[in-house]
Amino acid sequence: MFKLEFLKFEYDTGSTPKEKHEYEHNIAYYLLDKMLKENGVEKYEFIKNENEKPFLKDVPMFFSISHTNGFCAVCISESEIGVDCEKIDYSYEEKIDLFANRYFLDNEIALLKSSDNKLIDFFKIWTGKEAYIKKFGLNGSYVKKIDTTKENIETYIEGEYIISILK
Repeated sequence: MFKLEFLKFEYDTGSTPKEKHEYEHNIAYYLLDKMLKENGVEKYEFIKNENEKPFLKDVPMFFSISHTNGFCAVCISESEIGVDCEKIDYSYEEKIDLFANRYFLDNEIALLKSSDNKLIDFFKIWTGKEAYIKKFGLNGSYVKKIDTTKENIETYIEGEYIISILK
């Protein structure tokens, strides 16, 4: 069993960055609650593992959430899962090579160099790395060690957002 849901939403005008982040977080957990209840999980408790990754205590279901810029994505599954979403930011076009050289592996950089859509492929790689980190409860220091070209990462584009999932 695997389910993905996502939601685009608006902020109140005048919200601070912190308020926006908290709102996104709350929306994502609301969506998770809805998905769990739709799948027969009425009561649950969150606990964290040794890497601070949250999971459901005594419930044989796993989840992953991501939120950014008025959008959230939530996955539930019977096995470990990771999801990441990002808004496709066209201001990154000028920074792709600099960013890729710092965080991507050689074959990911080669993929970008041969790409017909460098910006989209950049965000596919980046969200794939983040999904991997979330699945395994790792920290950001692993970014340069993850080879997204060797992982079975599913990527979706929903309007101006990109979503990557590692099952």
